[in-house]
Amino acid sequence: MPMPLLIEIAAAHLAERPRQTLSAVAGIALGAGFFIGIAALLRGFQHDFVAKLIDVAPHVIVKDEPRAAAPQPLERVATEGLAAVAGVRPRLPVRGIKNVAAILDDLGDEPAASAAPVMRAPVVLRYGTVAEPATLFGIEPDLHRRVSNLDRDLRAGALADLDTVRDGVILGEGLARRLGVAMRDTVGAQGASQDRIGLKVIGIFRTGVPQLDETQGFVLLRRAQTLEAKPNVVNQIHVRLDDHDRSIGLARRLERDHGFRAEPWQETHGSVLDLFGLLNGVTFTALGGLFLMSGTAVYNIVSTITMEKVRDIAILRSLGFPARFVTGMFLVEGLILGLSGAIFGCLLGHGAVWLLGRVPVEIQGPIIQSNRFLLFDWVGHYGIAAAAAVATACLGALLPARRAAATDPLVVLRGAAG
Repeated sequence: MPMPLLIEIAAAHLAERPRQTLSAVAGIALGAGFFIGIAALLRGFQHDFVAKLIDVAPHVIVKDEPRAAAPQPLERVATEGLAAVAGVRPRLPVRGIKNVAAILDDLGDEPAASAAPVMRAPVVLRYGTVAEPATLFGIEPDLHRRVSNLDRDLRAGALADLDTVRDGVILGEGLARRLGVAMRDTVGAQGASQDRIGLKVIGIFRTGVPQLDETQGFVLLRRAQTLEAKPNVVNQIHVRLDDHDRSIGLARRLERDHGFRAEPWQETHGSVLDLFGLLNGVTFTALGGLFLMSGTAVYNIVSTITMEKVRDIAILRSLGFPARFVTGMFLVEGLILGLSGAIFGCLLGHGAVWLLGRVPVEIQGPIIQSNRFLLFDWVGHYGIAAAAAVATACLGALLPARRAAATDPLVVLRGAAG
């Protein structure tokens, strides 16, 4: 049968009940609009968080430790038996990455990858009567600028100054503020060697991540080795990739080939990323409930029309209209409701995103800092919302449509005549 007739009848049915039709469209539109607004808000925070991590942190960190502890000698001997070991004091292994050159050569062959050796040294910095715990990273400036954005993040000084000032240190802005130091001041540093040495402040950086700016500093590699009392040793290798999504695969290969623990950025910050996943699950479940309610509204209105138009349906069937025409007629009603709700819902969602982006709010967290809501206004959110709106509306109309198609015209017309 011609499609225009089917659409014309479906539209006439909906026009006869304007209040219920508008109610169903409004329910679908609210569900779609809420989905777009909440998704933009949630994904905005996540995208900003991940972007900052990718920007300021290495994509892979090779550490001077194995992924799992080495088995005890008795465990290696009694592999088939039950052994209990008590009171064993394991010997502290000599820490440090010994085959640095081999790992760096390996990474040199890796496409679009840069690597730099690092010595991580926990220290206490003192200036006058103020003492602050900090982590100093011993670096080789020429190599480190390829794996970090420290050059860009400097607010004073230059990374190349580390090569010219033997005892120079570059401090995070928050750490310098807490110590009360400025450029050219000298701070005392005491590490694992227990020797206190003076470091001259030759640079101050700001990444925008308080967790880093308030705890970290950079010195020459050999100076960090002195503070740790481990000459000619490094305990980390920082790796940066052009494609950060390759981090997990590269980390697993490095562990397999070299034996040292290699952490991709997804693992280092896994707890926060897992929290984001949980929040997404809860939010999308709640929004799914909104779409379910929208589908129920469509079911109600199409069911009502089906019951009211049972005689008209019988007449159509008796005139030779097939069951699939009747089914299609009521499905088209659901489709019209779904498309109308999707259009208004997308407009509502876009307005909500625009409005949220202009609401002043202070966000001061360990990673995220902003005076506005962080939003990710992605076209895919609108597509998902529209598809869900249309799908739930059509599903809501499916059962009444099948019931209408199963109507026996003889029974209906005999009942009406009697």
